[in-house]
Parts: sequence; structure tokens; C-alpha cells
Amino acid sequence: MIVRAPLRGRRVRGWVLAVSPGPEVGDGDTGDGLVDLAGVSGPAPVFDVGLLGTAYAMARRYVHPLSSFLHLVTPPQMLGRARGSPATPPRRGGETGGTRTLRRLGPREDPAALYAGMIRRALAEGRGVIVVLPEIREGSLVLERLREAFGEEAAVVHSAQEPAERSRALWDIARGKRRVVLGGRTAALVPAFALGLVIVHSEADRTLKEQRSPYYDAREVAEARASASGADLVLAAEAPSLRSLHRAQSGRWSMVEPPRESMRAVWPVVELVEAGRTAMPRRAVAAVLAARKAGERVLVLVPRLAATPSGPGPAEVAAYLRKVAPQARIARADPGAVSGAGDLERALTAEIIVATEGALADVERPAVGAAVALGVDSMIHRPTGRAAEEAFATLWELACLLARAPSRPRLLLETDTPGHHVVQAVVRGDYHFFARHELEARRASEVPPFSTLIRVRAVRQEIGDEVLDRLAELPGTELLGPVEGRLGAEVLLKVGDREPVLDPLRAIVASAGERLLVEMDPREW
Repeated sequence: MIVRAPLRGRRVRGWVLAVSPGPEVGDGDTGDGLVDLAGVSGPAPVFDVGLLGTAYAMARRYVHPLSSFLHLVTPPQMLGRARGSPATPPRRGGETGGTRTLRRLGPREDPAALYAGMIRRALAEGRGVIVVLPEIREGSLVLERLREAFGEEAAVVHSAQEPAERSRALWDIARGKRRVVLGGRTAALVPAFALGLVIVHSEADRTLKEQRSPYYDAREVAEARASASGADLVLAAEAPSLRSLHRAQSGRWSMVEPPRESMRAVWPVVELVEAGRTAMPRRAVAAVLAARKAGERVLVLVPRLAATPSGPGPAEVAAYLRKVAPQARIARADPGAVSGAGDLERALTAEIIVATEGALADVERPAVGAAVALGVDSMIHRPTGRAAEEAFATLWELACLLARAPSRPRLLLETDTPGHHVVQAVVRGDYHFFARHELEARRASEVPPFSTLIRVRAVRQEIGDEVLDRLAELPGTELLGPVEGRLGAEVLLKVGDREPVLDPLRAIVASAGERLLVEMDPREW
């Protein structure tokens, strides 16, 4: 339960994690200088034994205080105080671990319909469901359709909600009033309820990794929570992350894939064009004009938010297209051109849409008959460890969007490296071609998923020599750095086996007080 405790003239919030027998005392005497709690907060418990175990596991996994995760589980507002005896804690969803499945979605597969069937089966068995989606945007099709399908049974929770709205939804979950939870990263950490199924949609999306302390990964929290509740876990994506694929191939998970024949039947015709001297290669411009003449909507993907020495941004591409196609309705779907859902909706109805990668999840509404991806090489060679994987996921998502068109669409890729495995995998429509080559390269370099990377930051100061020596002495660890980061000095630890490192690293952080922050598996990896 959440309680209020008197401390130095104030009443502070705390959590009851365990109960121990106390000494026998008379009326009004609490013994040993103990005082009564001021009261119980909230209308119901927020965790049971399973969820508390998950919080402990995540605190250890991410080298952060337990309170960091208890705060995430707790609604921001109490919405009234409990009276009398505490409510009954929720029962566990199961006694032993459920199934673990990696689901690769086909380009014409409807994820909302797929999940709805799974959810109905879980509800029929008296079990609740959590669906975690990447960074909730207004207009998310999967969220909208599931909320419509389950009505009052569904609770939507995400960090952008007002505290009162979010608290009402979380307390409804804790009291068992709603059994279907839909939301972003924080949905994996809602209060305890009878849980039977956890689904993570578009599991390769980088926004599932929190970028603020305690830097948790919603996929790992979802797995830990499913294990603690005996629930089934499904991770789904059109192009699953290499980390999840590696685990599935290691025999820990089952994997479900679309039939290869159905993929070949709908895959777009992929053409490669060399980079030109203008904002778009001539063949790409010709393809755009031909598609428009045929009455098809065209999407032009630009990998940059602004022009750089290596290529144009969406503003420059849109201006160039207005010159070559002055009669066409051209709109930009990028952060510099749209300020709200209404602007985005209007942009996505244009004949020619100039979009950045972030808009791809929102272009499912209009049918797209042709697409051009500019600057493919700059996407592949970004200075991050996951550049090739993220470039492939973006191009694969674009190809899957085209594959929903009724006619055989065209996808043009602007690249000067046609033999790169990212490009060839998209040309062939072969996810495993990319995965095989990229995993081989990562294994040779001993980088994730074949190792763990841990970033240790010093907040607005240097990392002392003594701390650096202790970090370098961690078992099986290679220390890289220090370098100057955005918050202060930081080092990167490359660890072969993470488990022996966690407790010694926690001791190092504890001895440094609040001066060190640990980020497990930085998002760029």
C-alpha cells in the first residue's frame, strides 16, 4: 500500500514493502520510539508481490534506486484517501511463466485486428491485457482501433496525459474496473491487476527506450512483468529488432512470420538511382510525375530535418518539387511544417507528401502508390551503433506501406552503395538477408546483442581517477573514455556478461552519491 508517514513535522509518502512482527505494547505505546503511520493513501494497492519483484529486478537491472520504479508504478495523484482496512491486493495472473513470442507482421496484416483477437481470448479467461505502443501520438491507428473495440474496458495511459486524467485511469486499473491497458512506455508499469497477456507493438521502435532516468526499456519491463505474472508476452513488428531476433534464434522464444510467398506477391518494385546534383535525381522526379499523372499519391522520404552539406532537407525538396510540378498539391509532413494533428492530417492528403522518418507511422491513412527515399547512404552511415538497423527498419516500413497499395507500386532508393546489405535486403524483400549480415558484423565487433554497453555519466563534473580505476576493474569489462557528454564527463563500459557487473557497479555508484548516472544499453545501440 501507499502510506503517509510523519517525518520532521511533515507527512511524506512511502510504500509498505513488507510487514514484520513488532513488540507487544500497551494502549497508546508503540514501543522503541515508533510512531503510528498517519494513514493509507489511495483507494487500492498499487503492487502485488509479483509487481514488487519486477520493481526490484528493474532497479537492479538498471542500477537505480528501488524508489525510482515505485514512483513509476504509483499514480501521480491519490484521488482520495482510503478509509478502514486496506483493499485486497490483486491476485497473480498465473503461477509459472507464460509463452514468449516474436511476431513478424506482414505488410498487409492488420495489427489491431490481430491484437484484438488475442485480447478477447485473454479476457474470456478472466485475465487482463497490457498493450505497449511506441511514443503515443494523437491519431495512432492501432490505439484508436483497440480503444474503439474495447470501449469502457480499455484504459489509455501515457506520460503526456494530465496528472488527474492519468491517475483516474491508473486507479481504475488497480481496482479492477478496467482490464485492457493501452499506452506508451509507462503502460508496462501500471498498477498490479490480474494480468494474462502483454503485447509490445512495433517493438523495434527506438522510443520504447526511456531517455530520462532511470532509462528503462519498455520491452524489458514488459518481459519481466509477464514473467512475474505468469502472463504470455508477444513482441510484434514488421522488422523486429536484432536483439529480439537474436533471442528468438537462441531458442528462448518462438517466432511467427508471414508466408514468404505472400510477401513476394505484394512487395513493391524497388529501383536504385544514383545521387544527382539537384535536390532529387532525374529518374526520381520522373517517377513522381508519372505516379501523379496516374492519380497515385507519392511519398518522398527525406532523412534530414534541415539542409546539410551532404544533402537537402524537406523544405528544399518541397521547393524543388513545386518548380517541376507547379500544378501539384505538395505538402510537408515534418516537425518544421506541422504543429499539430490537424496540420499533419492535411499534409497527408496532398498529392505529393515530403516526409521525414518520424511521419512514417502516420502515413497509414492515405494510400501511397509510389515512394522515393532520398539520402539512403546518409541514413546507413549515421554515427550511431544502430544506424544500419534503423535505416533498414525505416526503408522496410516504407516498402510495407507501399505493399498495401492495390497495384504494384514503385520504390526508388537514392544510393551510391547498391551492394550494401541494407539496400539489397529491401530490394529482395528479405528481412533475414539483412539480419544475417548485420548480426555477423556485430558478432565480429562484439557489440550488442553480443555484449552489453553501459554509459556512466558524471553530472556536471569530471569522473575521478579512483572511480575510473574501479570501473575498469569490473569483471569482463572494457572501459571506453572518458569523453565530454551533454551532462558532463561520461564513460562507456563494454561488458561481455552483464550479471557479474551489476552489484559491484551499484556499489561504485552508491559510494559516489548522486554524482553518477547509469544508462544501460544506450538507445543508439
